[in-house]
Amino acid sequence: MNIKQRTLNKFEKFLHKNIENITEDQMEVALYGMEVIYSLVTKTLLFFVISMAFGWQTEFLIVSLLLVIIKTSSFGFHADKEISCYITSFVILFGTIYISKNYSFSTLSTSIICLLSILSTMLFAPADTEKRPLLNARVRIILKLCSTMTALFFSLIAIIHIGFLSSAIVCILSVNSINISPILYKIFKRRYRNYEYY
Repeated sequence: MNIKQRTLNKFEKFLHKNIENITEDQMEVALYGMEVIYSLVTKTLLFFVISMAFGWQTEFLIVSLLLVIIKTSSFGFHADKEISCYITSFVILFGTIYISKNYSFSTLSTSIICLLSILSTMLFAPADTEKRPLLNARVRIILKLCSTMTALFFSLIAIIHIGFLSSAIVCILSVNSINISPILYKIFKRRYRNYEYY
């Protein structure tokens, strides 16, 4: 058993011990959230060291925080293998930083991208996986509402045009829209809307 699985098992035992009458659905969401947090923490530590080599520490922390906040309620496609996850995350993080440092989106393009991202979130979020199907309809509605409000909130910030932050938001919302849509699931022949199979 690897460190990640041991951490998740300990977290599950902690929840059972300290939260009375926790439901299976609540446990499912909590464990998924912890798995996301664990992966993000380990990747963040590695990538932060890399960002130091470029002198992009502040930008890296901003982009990482945006990803965490947005993905926490929208979920989305996950790579099968850890190495694929690391490579994809590297490209998304450092690609976003590079673009945001060197390119400023116009008000029109920002507005269009943000509008499409909000619509995508309303249609597709939360996007579950075969490993973590979201079986509870009420939980799905709550997550959809949270992810839509999050996309709307960040879109308003992006439209204000705060330099690097605005460009980073546009990039991350764009990536998230693809990540929660059926596109990647179909390309990699993965099951979509997994709760429908139970």
